[in-house]
Amino acid sequence: MSGLQPGDEARIEAVAAALGRIRDLEAAPLGLGLDPAHAQLCLDLALDQLSEEGLRQELSTRGERPEDLVIVASHGVFTAVLEWLTLFAAAGIRVRLKSSTRGPEPGAAFAQAFAAEGLDVSHTTSRILGRPEVIVAFGGDDSLATLRAAHPRSRVVGYGHRTSLAVVNGPLRPHELQALAADLCLYDTRGCMAPAAVLALRDAEALAAALFEELGRWELRMPLGFVDPLLGPERRRRLGLARVLGRTWETPQHAVALLPQAHLPREALPRVATVVPVEDLRLLVDQLCTDRSRNSSLAIDDPTLPVGSYDWDAIFRAFPRVCALGHLQLPAFPRLHDGRPMLGSVLRPGSSGAAGGRS
Repeated sequence: MSGLQPGDEARIEAVAAALGRIRDLEAAPLGLGLDPAHAQLCLDLALDQLSEEGLRQELSTRGERPEDLVIVASHGVFTAVLEWLTLFAAAGIRVRLKSSTRGPEPGAAFAQAFAAEGLDVSHTTSRILGRPEVIVAFGGDDSLATLRAAHPRSRVVGYGHRTSLAVVNGPLRPHELQALAADLCLYDTRGCMAPAAVLALRDAEALAAALFEELGRWELRMPLGFVDPLLGPERRRRLGLARVLGRTWETPQHAVALLPQAHLPREALPRVATVVPVEDLRLLVDQLCTDRSRNSSLAIDDPTLPVGSYDWDAIFRAFPRVCALGHLQLPAFPRLHDGRPMLGSVLRPGSSGAAGGRS
């Protein structure tokens, strides 16, 4: 493919071999407390998204690549860093992965697999990052601001916390309900791509009841894993609010809260689905379009929603990524991540060009 640089093809082969090593790993010790079968499913799905064709597509982005970079990974979705390691290693960039001390096991195992294939990838938990040319960081806005202040000589490409949502227009067929439940249950609802709420345009109560039953089927197959105790107060607050203002369906492991639109949440909770009936479209536009920097991904069951509707057009434009139900936590590779090209965002300023065929 035109646009590839010398050495790219050889590194693509090495990366493919490294991903093969990772596929052979036992997922349970890497899953940060996920049920073992669930961790294995998540690892397999994440690896399935990566392809040599996708790498060639992204590596065709024209521009001057940095010599080295540090990835500062956030704690939660244990496979999230895989696509970035894969891309940067294939691009011939020297990569150091900084994992959280709360769960360094997946990052260490992934980096070791890449290094075993001769790729310049290493791992650390130290906060001392040195002076890398680029820092690609994932985390809260405060953490990103601290990084920028501490590393004024590095370009910090920051991806802060954002919110994802799902929109359901009509009664869901069984496979669509299963897809929505997967969006909610994968990784135990961790990370910015897990839906904080499901916006229901019709019969929200019936949707909530059906979703509760589907979450129960997930629980039987892949039980809820470790839950950070610090999330307990917010879970109790949300369910308590729903008991007063709406309705709840609850077990200790999974729940559905039916809340009015004025209380649309922006945070996802482990195996807790929040269903919000949409009664005021103009209010929804205000809630979602006032600060677009807070939005991540929007999953929909009806691709015709925005046709002829100024309000829905505005909502769709407010989200950098729109996908079908079941794909929230399975982002395409390559893509625009939070509206930015994955490789293009780290290229040296003034040198980047556009790669064709992005998804």
